[in-house]
Amino acid sequence: MSSSLDFLRQIVNPILNRYWSLFPDFQEFVYELRRMIFSDEKKYNYFKDYGILEKYLKCEFRNYWEYFREKYENYAEMIDQIFVEILRKTADCIEPLKGSIEAIIKDETEEVKYLVTIVDEGEEFGPLSGAKVELWLQDKLLNEFITDKEGVAHIGLKPREKKHIPSIKVVISKDGYEEVITPLTLLNDRIALKRKRGIIKLRVLENKLKPDGTFEKSPLANCSVSVKRCFSIVKKGMEITKRNVETCALTDENGSVNFKLPFGKYEISIEAKDFEPEVLPLDLNRDLIERDIELKREKYEHLHVIVNRPIVKEVEDRIHIHYEPIKGCKVLQVKVILGSENAEEFDVPFTQLEERPDNEGRIIIKSESDFDFNAHWEYKVKVSVPIGNKCAEVAGKGRPPEIQVLMKPPVVSEEFLSKLLSKLSKLSEVDPYEFVEIMKRLLMILGYENVKVIDGPRDEGADLVCTKGESKVIVQCKRWKKPVGSRVIREFIGAMYVKRADEGIFITTSSLTEDARDCVEKAKKTGDLKIEIFDNTELKQLLRKLKSIVSEPS
Repeated sequence: MSSSLDFLRQIVNPILNRYWSLFPDFQEFVYELRRMIFSDEKKYNYFKDYGILEKYLKCEFRNYWEYFREKYENYAEMIDQIFVEILRKTADCIEPLKGSIEAIIKDETEEVKYLVTIVDEGEEFGPLSGAKVELWLQDKLLNEFITDKEGVAHIGLKPREKKHIPSIKVVISKDGYEEVITPLTLLNDRIALKRKRGIIKLRVLENKLKPDGTFEKSPLANCSVSVKRCFSIVKKGMEITKRNVETCALTDENGSVNFKLPFGKYEISIEAKDFEPEVLPLDLNRDLIERDIELKREKYEHLHVIVNRPIVKEVEDRIHIHYEPIKGCKVLQVKVILGSENAEEFDVPFTQLEERPDNEGRIIIKSESDFDFNAHWEYKVKVSVPIGNKCAEVAGKGRPPEIQVLMKPPVVSEEFLSKLLSKLSKLSEVDPYEFVEIMKRLLMILGYENVKVIDGPRDEGADLVCTKGESKVIVQCKRWKKPVGSRVIREFIGAMYVKRADEGIFITTSSLTEDARDCVEKAKKTGDLKIEIFDNTELKQLLRKLKSIVSEPS
């Protein structure tokens, strides 16, 4: 073996001279590299020992390589070519060092590779294509990678960047998701991103007809609004679109409803009685999205009028109201009600249809003009009802498409009436709790609806609550022998205010003192209260009246 210095010169000089001639701007590098390799002639005397030469190539020669990469960063790839060529030429000349030299080349030229899958945390870990993965060294961007359709980013770290691995941080980002920052050394093979959250503010409106015949946009309360999340997942190479129900809510009195949801594509479904359902897409891609949505009313060409006769029955000490349809009825008049206060009314010309049997007491009418029954809120109807050989006119009020017309007062079954009369004749023998139950049945016969016991007869406020038309009525029941004084009446009047009752009924098996009756009259005049008294005398008169009622069989 010739001197090591001559040996290296024979290998290095031709290579450097070639690059010198090809790239004149490279002359400074060539000069500096030649100077560094041949600066200390003595150290090359040891290169006759292959072990020492191998150690030199692994340490000092690789340090030169790293030094020139950093100094001449713009020529990094060319510098890699030069050093690889020098090492391969050396390996060709020194067979025993070929394995070690190839290992050095591989370590210095091959990239460090990482595979990381980016998924959506909330969508069954579905992959996120198009996510950006950036490698940063302090404030310098080293490289960036984009995930494929499987959500995979193929990260390659250049050889010259290997020594910086402990200092490199990874920044993962995608539109609509929160950013994730992690050191490269702690990078997992699967990263789940959280979606940013935004607010959807919806207001549901209708084009409402005003009394003057014009339209205005008015809020719709109690509309059902459901939100479905639309997203795609990839399974076995196929993209599948899914819809998951995120949440649902009702609009408030202003027709408004708010949702706070992760960014993404949604499907908004809105449903309201008498209106056509509305479905619309919405892309939540910012902090706040506000939308006004106008619903269209369903068109009703027909109006259904159902006439029923309530029949009161008692089964196993429980009161039941059975609604029996009345056949052979005829609609006499239909009026539209416009507005609520000082409401205007006008007639709707119509034709009664006989296309289907009226076994349910149902009458179907059709307007003679192209009139939409759903364009208005409320209607009044007048119906002719056959009773024996005569006809009675009954009025009803309601909203389309069906208007219920009830005969009043309710018809009482013979069995129910006989039981009640038996109990009314022995009121002094029943206990207070049973007295309240008897009065409940009595009120139902008198036409009061929704009659319910509150807290029993010992309640100082009221024993029963019921309705009469649209009025709320409270009832106090006193099975007393001594007269009722003014203090009890004042307490009852106070209960009417507390419970916000429109009317009050005071029932007693005794009588009222003179002061108590004065208290009632004064409350009627000064407090504008509706109070009805049923004392012992009125109850006896009512009993005689009930005995004269001709009731129908159940």
